[in-house]
Amino acid sequence: QASRKATKAHQAFKMLTILDRPDVKICEDEIVFNCVLDACLARKDRRRLDRALRVYASPANRVRPSLRTYSLVIRACAALGRTDDAMAAWSDMLKQGDIRPNDIAVGCIIDALVEGRAVEEALAVFQEWKGR
Repeated sequence: QASRKATKAHQAFKMLTILDRPDVKICEDEIVFNCVLDACLARKDRRRLDRALRVYASPANRVRPSLRTYSLVIRACAALGRTDDAMAAWSDMLKQGDIRPNDIAVGCIIDALVEGRAVEEALAVFQEWKGR
């Protein structure tokens, strides 16, 4: 979160360099993981965002995603141009019995689909969720 408050870009990127250390485990705590995604998205740090998603997809992941985490993962996938991965995260979220998408999550998947030029799929998601 400190990187979001940094007033100069070089200060923010310097703070994010801690993520490059091999001893930093970003997927052992959901709050830490969410902060990493949020900071990388805010600073458009595609390299670290890609690394975070790779760790998230690995067996080393101990994060049990919440609605917020799924929304951030979908946004991260969209930022990296991975529409299929965003849709996979959306589908995984829908399979969870205890997580119900809110307007923010629906907006994230619609944005991801539109950015990935899957406009018909985005419209289908909108139509499905607009009345809920």
